Amino acid sequence: MIVETGTEKDLIIRHLKEVYSLGCKFEQLNRSVQSNSSTFEITENVLVDDLLNFFIGLGFHCRIYNSEGLTIPFGLTLKEAKKYTGERSDDYDFQQLLNTLNTISESTDYSDIEWAKRLFVRAFKKAKNLGEKELVKKILEELLEENDKFTDSDYKEVIKLTENFN
Repeated sequence: MIVETGTEKDLIIRHLKEVYSLGCKFEQLNRSVQSNSSTFEITENVLVDDLLNFFIGLGFHCRIYNSEGLTIPFGLTLKEAKKYTGERSDDYDFQQLLNTLNTISESTDYSDIEWAKRLFVRAFKKAKNLGEKELVKKILEELLEENDKFTDSDYKEVIKLTENFN
């Protein structure tokens, strides 16, 4: 389906429902937005994020959800979104933890050290093999190196709490 600036939202809603079994709710943004593109093709390979950004460019916030009312993650294609159940694999959870830990370790002024320690312990628990555990340990060492608020005793505490996970 080709969507243009003047395309009726009801047509888009119907198309997403009939072709992808997805619901769609539009809300008008309170600010005027200038769109760089006035047309967009909705195909099964389009990322949800790209579609939402197109609508933002038209001045609308859009929420896309499945038949159970679960909001579809931005990184999925519409084809993947059609099958989205909300269940996440352990690999997905582990990758999300790694992303968060990387962000924390790159910050020199991150101050919620107790939360960071809990996340590291959780990541060690979810790590399935020695390579994943070494990756978490490497990020932990980077945090110790980069963040003055994360002390050697914090590092040792995390290591001690995770000794049983090896």
